[in-house]
Amino acid sequence: MNERIDDILKQLSEEDRIRKESADNSLSGKGKQKIKAIGILTTTAIALSQLVWRFIYPIYAVLYFIAIDIIWKIYGPVWNKFAYMPDGSFSKVRGSVTLLASIIGAWALYGFMFFAADVVLYAFTARVDEVVYLSNAQEIIPEDNIHSVQGCEVETAGEEFSCTADKSLYFRIDPDTFSTVWSLLSNGTLFYSDYVAATVAPGWEKCTITSYGFRMKVFLRGFDIYPKLLSANCGKA
Repeated sequence: MNERIDDILKQLSEEDRIRKESADNSLSGKGKQKIKAIGILTTTAIALSQLVWRFIYPIYAVLYFIAIDIIWKIYGPVWNKFAYMPDGSFSKVRGSVTLLASIIGAWALYGFMFFAADVVLYAFTARVDEVVYLSNAQEIIPEDNIHSVQGCEVETAGEEFSCTADKSLYFRIDPDTFSTVWSLLSNGTLFYSDYVAATVAPGWEKCTITSYGFRMKVFLRGFDIYPKLLSANCGKA
């Protein structure tokens, strides 16, 4: 009887040992797979960095110095004219004022470039008094007061209403310079993104909107560029 019990205990011990070895081998295999994956990612990252360093960076560096040279050829005479005295000596006061004015001018030019781009984009892509369905206005960037609005091009109301992926729309309500200028010229008031978003309820609503921008999905998914909603007048679908 004791021998039988010893045999059973030995068998159980052997089975337990086999299970442990199997688990250890499994964990070892997973560890090797993880190490192999990390090695592949590291090799790929190194190859990409070498590609950037050998081919892309030299092109970027050349274009950068060309841009700096062009900017200095334009700005250099302005700096020399206003930062130096008539006798050719440098003036700290005139130089400080010129530098401050240059910074303000660069900031204004930077903003104007975006405004000009919006003007051109509006001229070619604006859709005025378009009828669509809108839903779910949300404030996604509170510090900039930017809202997101979902929409659909389908114009079927009632129980037959449905929205497919190819008809879906996504808008941004952005209180930028162009939106403000547009609102002043069109409505005689400043642009408030909260007011535009407030017209869109959580459920689907039939809306008459004014918007501009590219609606192709490649711009949304690849570059995070959304069409902008300027106004909306909504009622239940």
